[in-house]
Formats: sequence, structure tokens, C-alpha cells
Amino acid sequence: MIDLSHSGFLLGWKISRIFVLVKIRLFRVGLFWIKRRLHIQVNTVLSKDRLSRDKIKQIVGDFSNYAAYLNQSESTVIIKAADSFLEGFYNILGSGPVKLSPINWHVDFKSGKIWSKGKFYKDYIQVDLSDDSDVKVPRELSRAHHLLILGQAYLLTKDEKYALEVVNQLDNWIDENPLMYSINWGCAMDVAIRSVNFLYSLTMIIESKSLTDCIYQKVIISLFEHGYYIFNNLEKSFKNSNNHYMSDLAGLIFLSLLFRETKEGTKWEVYSINEYFTEIRYQVLPSGVTYEMSISYHRLTTELIFYTYLFLKQNNVYIPPDIRHRIRSLFEFMMYYIKPNGFVPVIGDQDDGRFLPFSITHNLDHRYLLTIASAEFEDPGFRQHSFGGLAEVFFLLKGKTSILAQEISQNKQQLLSRLFEDAGFCIMRGSDIYVFISNSGSATYPDQIKQWGSHSHADLLSFELNYKSIDFIVDPGTYSYSGNPQLRNLLRSAAMHNTLVVDGRNQQEYPPGDIFRCTSVAKPLISKFTGTDEIDIFTGSHDAYLTLPDPVSHTRSFELHKPLSTLTITDVITCADEHEYTLYLHLDSGVEVVIDQEKAKLCKEGICIILKFDIPFEFTVEKKEQIVSKAYGEKSESTTIECSFKQKGGFKYSIRISPVQIV
Repeated sequence: MIDLSHSGFLLGWKISRIFVLVKIRLFRVGLFWIKRRLHIQVNTVLSKDRLSRDKIKQIVGDFSNYAAYLNQSESTVIIKAADSFLEGFYNILGSGPVKLSPINWHVDFKSGKIWSKGKFYKDYIQVDLSDDSDVKVPRELSRAHHLLILGQAYLLTKDEKYALEVVNQLDNWIDENPLMYSINWGCAMDVAIRSVNFLYSLTMIIESKSLTDCIYQKVIISLFEHGYYIFNNLEKSFKNSNNHYMSDLAGLIFLSLLFRETKEGTKWEVYSINEYFTEIRYQVLPSGVTYEMSISYHRLTTELIFYTYLFLKQNNVYIPPDIRHRIRSLFEFMMYYIKPNGFVPVIGDQDDGRFLPFSITHNLDHRYLLTIASAEFEDPGFRQHSFGGLAEVFFLLKGKTSILAQEISQNKQQLLSRLFEDAGFCIMRGSDIYVFISNSGSATYPDQIKQWGSHSHADLLSFELNYKSIDFIVDPGTYSYSGNPQLRNLLRSAAMHNTLVVDGRNQQEYPPGDIFRCTSVAKPLISKFTGTDEIDIFTGSHDAYLTLPDPVSHTRSFELHKPLSTLTITDVITCADEHEYTLYLHLDSGVEVVIDQEKAKLCKEGICIILKFDIPFEFTVEKKEQIVSKAYGEKSESTTIECSFKQKGGFKYSIRISPVQIV
């Protein structure tokens, strides 16, 4: 039977894509007239003083008293970073300090690949897997996050050298990247994020004498062009949208409120705000987890949603109560996933993406967001688990510091274990132990025709383990996308996660020459949790190996004995024939390993734990060299424990992880 409703939807989608392609061709031939029409609109409001510098401060914020808000240590960090930019040094996506002077906005300086300037944005090969280039490098630099730091240095010191650098870079970027004519116009998400960073950095130096009327108007016109581009290149996907579309909407909302007195701005505002509310209801699960199943992208999406919410609220736009509730739930999940050492587990893809990074923090430290949330929602629980973020609070909340002035209780709220069932995530906690269990797969994309999957990895029934604030068993991370396609696909495979692999088969299938798509997507079947004061138990299963000629069912339970900080992992296999099995345990860099028959001793920073393999048949345990990537573009050496065996029919075994005395 043909699903006519589905066929009709697909036909409509194809027609809309044809319309988009036709529109793009019209852009190319009519760009002169498009720009002329846009400039007439924006020059009209500029000439009538409706976008004066005072008006910008009214919409975005008056930041003139910023210097009185930060303490000396925070100011020193900002100024030091700004001075590094003045000297031409940048650290882009794990590059380490690299001198870029003058800046070439069109180059991946890591590989040396240059995208020639002056080409229509649709004429570029955006991602070329035949070389080691990474288009994220020029686009990340063009997101202009560093201009926020330079702008803050100006606010702190009133030294014109910082404002002049912002002015010169804005001026140069606009000249080097005409509307729709460079590689930096190839992705609407980057355009949207750049536009908001341009807007805030402009507002930071709004009172500087270096910001001439000529440059001011030039930037305003460019921002209007950014809005036009975003609206005509929205990244709304078939059936499911993602962080790209949320970025588009966030950028469009900021720009629409800035240009709401123009015809284009009014159109952007109506569309983007309605879509923003719709996407929050779709992309944020009831538990508060963003549906792309990645901790890094949860942080990015939270920034996009929350910062936009605060901007709308500041400009007196009505926010439905359910939206505020859903936004608050984002921070509930965040509060739980942050580890005792203040960092976060590396679950799913990680590209360190940010929206408006006002402060300089470690890429795995998300506590600054809890600081802002505690001030907005007046929640002392968020405040207890927060750290830093005062710059964000100032720029986003305009000095709302009532809860931040309260002394944090020494009796910190002890978080309990919790299952986020709709996401397939379970976080287990004892007094000294933290375990993050992932059984999510791509469960939120069950019917997607092209099977693009989400930003999750093949990590069903994988986990991270932290004991006494020391990371022992970790997810190896992401490292790169297009810059190293082979390593990209390896790092998102099941063998690079702390789970059981059957017959060397991945939980997902990745087509050759593709770094995001899956041609088959494994799904969780069971995610159950029970907990008492002493024992927590999570049980999960998945369907990854049920498609084998001899189907293999894998069920795993985690039993945490909280008073003893002891974790027992039990795997139960159901099948008929013989298969090869490999259990992988990936260790954090710096963990020393000693294997003694059925035991492995892991030590780091004077803290040790014991892994005891309770396997009632012959097996081998060995350690192998591996890598761990804790940030995009960065990797370090580590060790992986591999436990291998062959077995016919069903069976079960356990691994007991327990602490030992400090050595």
C-alpha cells in the first residue's frame, strides 16, 4: 500500500528544493539589484536615525560599566588574550597559537588549502574528502569570536588599540567577503553566528572614536545583508532539523529585532520567532536533552536557545510558559552530566562549537552556563554547581546578579542517579564515583529516509567512569570531521567506545566517502533504571546485532554499590551459533595499566581502581596504544584494554570495577 500522505509530503519537499535552486540562480544573476534594494531599505532607517548608536545600545545593551563588574583576575585573562590577538596569534580548532598576520579569511592554515576569493558561494566544493583540508578552519575564524574578547578589552581599559583592531577586522572582513562571494558564505549557520558576534563586538566599541560613522554604517549594512542571506538559505531539513537550523533562527531573531523597522526585518521577525518556538518543542526532549545526542552539541544548542530567549525577553517579546519550562530543563540535564571534576563527558560528536563565548573557559567546562541559569531562574541548585560565567551574565542579563551575590552553601546539594529515558542516557553517582551510560544511538531518527543519523556515535551501552574526580574510562572523542575522514569514521565506531562488539561489526554502517551519514542505524530496545540509597541498577539492550544471519541479542546491566563505590557490569548474550566478541575499554590519557591474568589495575595521579574480569570461559586481555581527543583538532596518546573471546550460544559474564587504597 502506498502512503499517499508521505508521498505528497515528499513531492512537496522536492518542489520546494527546486524552488530553492531556482532562487539561488536568481541570486547570482540579480545580486547587484538585490544588494541595491537591501541598501535602500537599511539606508532609509539609518538616515532617519532609527539605527543610531543609542538605538543599538537600547536593543543590544549598554556595556559602558563593564569594567566595574569584573574582578581583577578575570580582567587580566581577557586583556592577555586580547593582547595575543593584537600580536596576530590565534588558536583555531586545536591548532595551538599560530600567527595570522595579516589574516587570510579564505585559508585552512593547518593544511594550506586556500579557497579562492571572489567566487559565488554555490560554486565552491564545500567539503572535499580527497585532501586533508578542513573548511571549518576559515569558517571558525570568520565566526569572529575573538572580536568579543577584543571588545571586552576595550571596555575594561578604554584603550583605543583594542577598538581599532575590531574596526580594522570588521572593515577588512566585509571587503574580503562580499555578500555570497567567498567560502565563508557557504553555511548559513556560520553566517548566523558571525552576524551576532559582529553585532555584540560592534556594541562593545560603540562609544570608541575609532568607530567612524563610515565604518559604523558599513557594518550595519553588512548585518542587513547577513539577515537576507540567512532567510534565503535556511537549513531546515526534511522531517528533522538540527543545530544548524537553530543557529539560523537565532541569528535571524537578533537581526530581525535590530531591523524590525524595515520590510525585510518584519518578515524575518514573524518567521523566525514562530519557528524558534516550534524547534524548541521539537529539538528539546521532555527530559531536557537535546535530540542530537551529543554533549558538545547540547552545550551549543543550549547557548543558541537560551541566549536568544534572553534577547527576546530583553526586547519585550512574549515567551510562552512551556518554552521557558523547556529551556530550564536544558540546565537540569546539564547539572547532572557535569562530572565531579567540573568537566563533561565526551559523548557523541564534539566540535567545540559556541554561539557567543564572552569568557575564556576550557572546552569541557560547561559550568558557566549554570551560572547564567541560576541568575535567570533564581535556582540555588544551579548556582551550587556553577563556576565562572560572570562576563556572560553581564552581557546577557545586564547585571542581574541577585543570586550570584548569595554565598554558595558549603553543604552542596548531592545529586542522585538519574535516567533520562527518552534520550537513553543514565547518570549514576555515588559519593566518589560517577558513571555516564549511553544507550541512545540514533533513536530520534527512526524514519529518516536518508538515514543521516544524529550527532551520536555507535556507542550503545558504552559508558564513562570517573572515580575521586579522576577520569579513568572515557569516550575517545571526535578529533576531526573532513580533515581526516578515516579517523573520523573510526572514532565514531563501536570499537572506539566502551562496549561489546560482535564479529568485528560496527553498530552502525557508514557508507564510503561520507562522514555523517549512516546506512543502518541501531536503536536501543530497553533502558530501565531502579535505585535505592545503596544500590542503583541500569539495564539496557539494543538491536545492533539482531540483523546478523544468527541474531545476537546484547543486554547489559550496570549495578552501582554506592557505599563501596563499586560498579559491576554484566553482559548477557542470547544467540545460537559461535561468534567472536571483543570488549573495549578506552582509558584516559595518563592512566597507567597493569594486567595480571583476569585483573587489570588502573592508576592515575595516585588513585587506583581494579577491573576484575569474571568470565567463565577462556578469554584474552591485552592493552593497545590508542588516542583520546578531548577537543576538536587535538589528540593525545592513551591505552585501550581489549578483552577477546569466542563463544557458541548464549552466555553471560561480569566485570567488577572497585577502588583500591591510595598508593
